[in-house]
Amino acid sequence: MSFNHDCLSQSLIMRYCLVKLILFLIPLMIINLCFILNGILFSEKNDYFIRTLIRRAAYGEQRRVVFFGSSRINTGISGAEVLRGMGTEKNGWDVINLGLDGKGPAASLSLLEATGTAKAPEVAVVEVMPGINPMNNAGEYEAGFSLSSALEGFLGFWFNKGFVLHKGIPLVKIILGSSATKYQNCHSDGWTEIRYCDCPVGLHNARETWVSFARKNVHNGIGAKEYASFAGFIRGLKTLKGSRLVFLIMPVDGPVLVCQDSSITAFDPFPLLKTEFPEALFINTNRVPVLKEEPTYEYSHLAGGEAARFSERFGKLLADSLHLASNGHSTFSIP
Repeated sequence: MSFNHDCLSQSLIMRYCLVKLILFLIPLMIINLCFILNGILFSEKNDYFIRTLIRRAAYGEQRRVVFFGSSRINTGISGAEVLRGMGTEKNGWDVINLGLDGKGPAASLSLLEATGTAKAPEVAVVEVMPGINPMNNAGEYEAGFSLSSALEGFLGFWFNKGFVLHKGIPLVKIILGSSATKYQNCHSDGWTEIRYCDCPVGLHNARETWVSFARKNVHNGIGAKEYASFAGFIRGLKTLKGSRLVFLIMPVDGPVLVCQDSSITAFDPFPLLKTEFPEALFINTNRVPVLKEEPTYEYSHLAGGEAARFSERFGKLLADSLHLASNGHSTFSIP
């Protein structure tokens, strides 16, 4: 009798605790949903998702265009819109964005090499950032990735897709109007779509950050030595053997563009890279009018609709220049 009574008591306690938990979670979920409905999200590309993209790049049957670069590539290149511009949405092509926040193209290039892909991409688009050492982060990644790290990355990536309340400091900054971005959504092709807050303080802070960063890199002595090493690094990548190379300078604006142009005046990396890769395509989007129609929101990155429109135009230019589409004569000339 006592045993049955104890079991009943434990069952009632468990039910009571469950009811309290549900009552506690319901308002949290409602608040969380309200934030999401107001356009706030923190879905970021992490190491797990990058490796998922690389597996997709390595073993898919489709012909692929793969982008390597920094956060400017990550936020500025929509694979779906590039395909639309290429006119190849349904013709067996795929676009994969391996841009990484806070790192240069060498990081995702070295990760692709370390993972040992089975098939080189048809087109490899490699970002060039004048004034910044292109060998930053080269060799930073290894092929090994533990099961626990993969599981943690998987759970973290998908948790961020639907829950924002755990991002305390970024959320407080958005509420106080001191953040420039309120929405990051990492799409299946690797594009991290950004939407920005229409608040003067947040935009001012972001612009000051990028202007300060650009000014520090204007006269840092990056030149032929670093880019010769970069060229050798690219030539040594087995995973790019047979790929058609495209070197790309992404759009920037305002004082950041002034600083970048000053860096190019001091040392223009394109002539050296053209000597090393004479068959490659070289595009400085800041000097191609059709690609400069979309402004950045904080002098350094394309956001949301601007990135989508830029990607479609870039896809068309890419297809025309490399004759990737079956129906197309070159309509854009690159100076």
